[in-house]
Amino acid sequence: MDIKQINQYEIIHKIGESTLSVIYKGYDSERQLQVSVKKLIPSESIKRDMHKLKCYIGLDNANLAKMISVEEYDGTIIVVSEYVDGTPLQQLLISNEFPKENFLSLIQQISNGLKSLHTQNLPHGNLKLSNIIIQKNGNAVLTDFGLSPFVDFQFSPEFVAPYEAYHFLSPEQVKNETVTYRSDFFTIGTIAYRILFGKLPFEGQNEDELIKSILEHSPDFTQLKSGSVKSIYSLLLGKLLAKEPKERFVDIFELIATLREIELFDKNSSKYVLTEAPISNPRKYLTFSVLAVLLVILWLVASLASH
Repeated sequence: MDIKQINQYEIIHKIGESTLSVIYKGYDSERQLQVSVKKLIPSESIKRDMHKLKCYIGLDNANLAKMISVEEYDGTIIVVSEYVDGTPLQQLLISNEFPKENFLSLIQQISNGLKSLHTQNLPHGNLKLSNIIIQKNGNAVLTDFGLSPFVDFQFSPEFVAPYEAYHFLSPEQVKNETVTYRSDFFTIGTIAYRILFGKLPFEGQNEDELIKSILEHSPDFTQLKSGSVKSIYSLLLGKLLAKEPKERFVDIFELIATLREIELFDKNSSKYVLTEAPISNPRKYLTFSVLAVLLVILWLVASLASH
């Protein structure tokens, strides 16, 4: 049976559905704007965490889908956000339509979106390729924040989630430990790896094998084609994909600052070459990133002096 109305929202059509929710494109007649209406499958955890979802309402950032409302409807919860017109990153990668040269810009935009969440002590908690929408102008928008289905999932015998969703879990999510903003950094590393190398860093024949890979496996950078990925990107991924949260970036501001330095370094990479050999263990060589930053600073000082 097609739904025509949910609370005050006129339903235009169904966008998609999963075992956890159904998403509709709708129109908010009161605010006079198009919206995305996510109807969550009823569960005790959803009702329990309704107050947590409300913390995300109203955050305003060009790289975030603005959450408008969290409401009760027909025995469950709906999450209403501004409608984002664009294409999921997952679809662009599958069809090879995402330009690899836009990699750094994308990671910067993801980080900028997370900044509005993290400064409020709110993790995204549900980052994955399908939750990053790329608009026609190249702007990246994060969606579905605060809606992770994996909270206490090990203790629920009725829990069901798509196999693909497990790829983007951090080790602490897998172990059902407290999820913080540093969990988002690990997922950024997974997304970045997929973009650069055309495959995900952790694999398994089933959910249990995949979880074991996330907990124990370190991506083997030596298998990458020589020269296919800049060494400084490998260093970045090594820090993002650290198993222990404390070994990742201190906060979102450190990550953003590092990305800016890499951008500057990229623009002058012909002058500074760190290494030509593939790096087998990126975090072991993080001192190279410090050298890169120092070289960039020296270049900036020299440029200013010449003016």
